[in-house]
Amino acid sequence: MEAALGFLPGLGKVGEDFFGRQLHDALREAGIDTAGIQTTRQANTTLALVHRTPDGDRDFSFYRDPGADMLLEESEIPVELIQGSRIFHYGTLSMTGEQARNATKKAIRAAEEAGRILSFDLNLRFPLWKSQEEALVSMGKEGSRTYYRDGMVEVAAFMQRESVDTTGAGDTFMGCVLHFVLKYGLEEWKRTG
Repeated sequence: MEAALGFLPGLGKVGEDFFGRQLHDALREAGIDTAGIQTTRQANTTLALVHRTPDGDRDFSFYRDPGADMLLEESEIPVELIQGSRIFHYGTLSMTGEQARNATKKAIRAAEEAGRILSFDLNLRFPLWKSQEEALVSMGKEGSRTYYRDGMVEVAAFMQRESVDTTGAGDTFMGCVLHFVLKYGLEEWKRTG
């Protein structure tokens, strides 16, 4: 169903370990095309654990460095899949290591050359960066901001008193935004923003 809307199949790299095979199987079972998912024996699949801090916020522990995702190579970028999509969505995690960053830049160039919509998610995780100066900043619990051509839309966060766990909320939000753009177009988004 995602392909009909113009979503790119999954793109990345996992290890040939149990976790990597489990992720691959879960994607296929959910009906997500895994043609863009590469595998490697050089590193295990990156693992992220989420735990709560005493003040109720979330903290992440990453088991990576290298992780299989960091080993994605420019030569493994499926340019034809990117050219066949309507949106290329990527985030900061693929930019934390030089090799994967170069691969991501190649994918971005392919999307730009094909005239595809680029969507960038500032999902910042400082432990994955060598320095904070090299990273970008997101608004987090302060809300969201979107830029399109010469315009910007900023919306305050929707805070619920009884929130139990917000893990994945940003990804869900981005999925909804991208679905709206694919269904109604960017011009309609600009009018509603």
